[in-house]
Amino acid sequence: RDINEVLEGFVLTRNGHEILRFDHLYTRRAGGRCYADVHMHMPGTWSLQRAAALRLSVEQALMSAVPGLRATIQLLPLTVEAHFEGPHEKME
Repeated sequence: RDINEVLEGFVLTRNGHEILRFDHLYTRRAGGRCYADVHMHMPGTWSLQRAAALRLSVEQALMSAVPGLRATIQLLPLTVEAHFEGPHEKME
């Protein structure tokens, strides 16, 4: 499985609206390591404990799918969009 497939497995919807989604996925390689940075959006009403537990589950699933992967997941409420500038190299 690849990174996108893993993330798609965690997406949650309620009444046709996403309540857990991922965006701004950037991947890169450096030496023998693979890195992934992604934003995980969830309801702002979720507790920090719930959000952190879910992030840990996503990180573990990603690292199982891509051995040696280092994943960085930024937690954001659904109402926040973060934007980045600059080129990013996608992992093949």
